[in-house]
Amino acid sequence: MTKKDFAIKLLNMFFIVTTIITIVMGVMGLLWERDRLLTYEVMFSPVIIGFISVLPSIVMYSKIELTLRQIVIRKVLHLCLLEIELIAFSKIMGIWNKVIGLPFVVSILIVAVLVQVFLWLIGLQRANTITNELKAFQKQYRRTN
Repeated sequence: MTKKDFAIKLLNMFFIVTTIITIVMGVMGLLWERDRLLTYEVMFSPVIIGFISVLPSIVMYSKIELTLRQIVIRKVLHLCLLEIELIAFSKIMGIWNKVIGLPFVVSILIVAVLVQVFLWLIGLQRANTITNELKAFQKQYRRTN
């Protein structure tokens, strides 16, 4: 994977993560902190958390194609780094408490899985597009030769 392709993948991941985090924050807020009033600074939280969430993805970069085993190991490492990083961030920011601790950890896992599903769907769509273009090219080539 080239650095440009990896950067595009990270950008896609950032927007997917930020969108899902916004939804998760809304749901968690409705469930556990219904009476809390929010300020405009909170609007930046999904963007900041989205950026922080993309940082551990550096472990997925490789110039050569990875084996399935290497991919699985790197995905597990990525998830562990993500959990540690976001828990540390929430403790530093004073967000962490015993009430939302477990739901927060579970929501990180759910968001990580959803992001991977969306990235897989994007990759599948690209693969199908390329396959269809190749089929059309082969048909055209057969007609002319």
